Amino acid sequence: MVKMKEGDLELLQELADYEASLDMSVPGMNLGWSFRDVRIQPAVLNRLFLEGYLDNPFKSNSYTGYFLSEKGKLALTMAAPVEEAAPEPRVLEIPDDLFDVIEGYPEIKDLIMTVLQSDKPVHLLFTGVPSSAKTMFLLELARLGAPYILGSQATKAGLAAVLFDTEPEILLVDEVDRINSRDIAVLLSLMETGIVSETKYGKRRLVKIMTRVFATSNTTRMPPELLSRFMVLRFAPYSYQDFLTVASNVLVKREGVDKELG
Repeated sequence: MVKMKEGDLELLQELADYEASLDMSVPGMNLGWSFRDVRIQPAVLNRLFLEGYLDNPFKSNSYTGYFLSEKGKLALTMAAPVEEAAPEPRVLEIPDDLFDVIEGYPEIKDLIMTVLQSDKPVHLLFTGVPSSAKTMFLLELARLGAPYILGSQATKAGLAAVLFDTEPEILLVDEVDRINSRDIAVLLSLMETGIVSETKYGKRRLVKIMTRVFATSNTTRMPPELLSRFMVLRFAPYSYQDFLTVASNVLVKREGVDKELG
């Protein structure tokens, strides 16, 4: 293994801080940043790339793009002071009427209850056509106090900030196929290792949490490494009569509407 030169960690930290400031939803950002963006000599960046600390997502005659590699991030994780949050023990309280408003799907209800009570996190992806009960299941799970993320409208602060702030037992992600690449990286780490980490202003904070991820998507067209972390459940569409029953259940059981009116 090549030994890092003096000052390389400081350079990697500068690059990590710069990457943390980027809005990855901007078109072309996936090409990476250049030496002009970070004001570091091309020869230095090329050496860090050859040593495995940088990835090179794009290269042409006029532009060479870089991102920190997993090796580079690991080097920072090992070297930087860690502010590790101490998780507080929690008991997941499941109401007796969870999923009562949802018509049908008895096997899926039983499976979710098993996952909620399991010792190790299992992650479920609800997929299928619109007008099935995918989002209804997430809304019911939100009653347990779980943070609810809409993939197409992720906050600028990012998924990591939500996880650090809440350390949830359950994370709900609607439209998971539409989250940005930075949040995908956070989600992959959470689902595989339980570790959430980020580096800002020279300090790295890290927490290890046991979070079960429940997500929805109308498609399974998403990065294969993300899809592989889920147990995939496919939902058939509701019939018109089933839809009316669900709507009535929500009005009566959740909104307090008189049953005769519902």
